[in-house]
Amino acid sequence: MEEFKANTVEGTANYEGNDSTLLFQRLKNQKIRNQVIDLLLQNEQSKAGKVVRYRHFDKNNSLIRRPEDRKVFYTPLSREHLELEYDKILHEMQDHTDIKFAEWDFETSTNVCMVLGAKAPWNDKTYTVKQMSIVEAHEKGHSVRAYFGKFFEKSFLNACKLEVSELEQDVVNMWKKALPEKERNITDDEAKNEIIKYLLSPTEIVERMAQLKNYFGMSGDEEFTANHLEYARLNYVEDTGLDNGMKYFFKSIKSETQEEFLRLINNAGV
Repeated sequence: MEEFKANTVEGTANYEGNDSTLLFQRLKNQKIRNQVIDLLLQNEQSKAGKVVRYRHFDKNNSLIRRPEDRKVFYTPLSREHLELEYDKILHEMQDHTDIKFAEWDFETSTNVCMVLGAKAPWNDKTYTVKQMSIVEAHEKGHSVRAYFGKFFEKSFLNACKLEVSELEQDVVNMWKKALPEKERNITDDEAKNEIIKYLLSPTEIVERMAQLKNYFGMSGDEEFTANHLEYARLNYVEDTGLDNGMKYFFKSIKSETQEEFLRLINNAGV
């Protein structure tokens, strides 16, 4: 009976191990690796032939006109280049983690540096070891899944929907806390627009998808189902104590977007 339960959605939930270890295992899985590289390659090909220009500036940040500032047509990176870069980044992520101590209470970690001693803006408590593990995996995922630009915006457009009217004051307060002090004078409406733009960006959607896979201890190309999603909706925030936008992330997965969300979480290199 216990063995049977361990193979259920409930039995695999609330994984207690290291989230970065799961991240690395999945990124080494050939199917997941191919999915990431396929998307990065499609992004490169979507920019083929587009005009780019090189700009030169002097020490006063004034534009310098030079003969080489001519039209240049973008040449996509090859699959071989992307594969080499992928393997290099994955090796670096596993081999090294920069850390620093927080310079203000709610300073946030990034993909280039983990911040120790900071407080979580949703409860004013210092992150637990497990929460830092979740955050580290989220941030390291950004380095290899650099899903930026119009191609990815279009690809993830129908996975999540969230309106400004759905945001409550709690998330506005949380958002402002995490900003450097000099940036906290933005209005609530400005904060709400920033939150929507942030949460619905492809690079943030995909790393929160990864948080869900980690929550269920997925180390390879296991299928993430509607049952996993429903269980996570009800239990993820309470189990982990971590709400880095997850409350509103779940709200953004609507009945009309859920099918596309599930397709992407199983096909976008998560």
